[in-house]
Amino acid sequence: MKESIRYLNNAKEILKQASIEDVTYTDIKPVQEACGTAYLVIYSKQ
Repeated sequence: MKESIRYLNNAKEILKQASIEDVTYTDIKPVQEACGTAYLVIYSKQ
């Protein structure tokens, strides 16, 4: 469980570093990285 929370916190930190204009992320790379990190939490639980 601790590892899952750590992964989700990492994903949140990655998104915090991404630049936002209005309500849209301007760079897709950090968004993809955060989504991939969050996906690992779900995938590791199966």
